[in-house]
Amino acid sequence: MWSTPQHADDIFAFMDQLQIPRAHLIGYGMGGFDAHQGNWQEFLRQKLKDWRTYPRLTDDQLRSISCPALFVAGEYDELTPEEDLKRVTNLIPDSHYVIVPGESHRPHMSRENPSFVNDTILDFLEMNS
Repeated sequence: MWSTPQHADDIFAFMDQLQIPRAHLIGYGMGGFDAHQGNWQEFLRQKLKDWRTYPRLTDDQLRSISCPALFVAGEYDELTPEEDLKRVTNLIPDSHYVIVPGESHRPHMSRENPSFVNDTILDFLEMNS
């Protein structure tokens, strides 16, 4: 049976196998949960310990994230409303969000606006590399 902690452990094992010391993580939907499951602010190397109770991180846990974070959502995304993004980015230092105009929950998909999303992510990675 799979679980979000197992996904995060699998990512660590994959990185260990390929000797990848650092990585930028991009998560969508469940992938976003997986990205939060690990202690990524310590450069992706420390194994999971106390983060087994996801999906809800406490305000203190969000404040403790020390790596840059970008959140992308569609203007009409009912699963990720802008008010939630404002709350989270107010708690996480060095984080911000981008709303993709006219799009819903999957703005990175080909039928919506993948070019805008890709450019946004690439700009973020360039600024934070």
